[in-house]
Amino acid sequence: MTAGKSFGHDLAFHITSVGNSTIALTDAVDISKWVMSVDGLPGERDMADVTCGGGAETHQWLAGLMNAEVTLECLFDQTTGSAYDTFSGWMSDTSHRHFYYAPAGVTAGYPKFYGAAMVKSVTLGAKPLEPLAMQVSMVIDSTLAVGVCT
Repeated sequence: MTAGKSFGHDLAFHITSVGNSTIALTDAVDISKWVMSVDGLPGERDMADVTCGGGAETHQWLAGLMNAEVTLECLFDQTTGSAYDTFSGWMSDTSHRHFYYAPAGVTAGYPKFYGAAMVKSVTLGAKPLEPLAMQVSMVIDSTLAVGVCT
């Protein structure tokens, strides 16, 4: 690996196996080896134009809620602790799931995103002659924090 460059194959993704507000991030399952891609993070924030006259030079903006939909592409595997095993009970979730994502791995100084999200859907599609993959769609339902790995 070239100094100063990082690659997606080092990504880290940990998420709690049950949607419950009392389960902490410390109980998260490492599904990194099944995750092929992560899209949608950090997402966007709604911004309302609250300008009350004065022309384009004095626009005022009101920061709103986070609006991020996260999509995970994962390899299908039924073993204990796999991505499929971790998300298989999503329909009975009573609350959000806590997660953290480090796109370049957990090396100190690399970016890290953490927060909570509701699982919206889990889709298991099949294409002939390709490995089975699943798609997980989640929506952020808490403050998303952007930090640095330590």
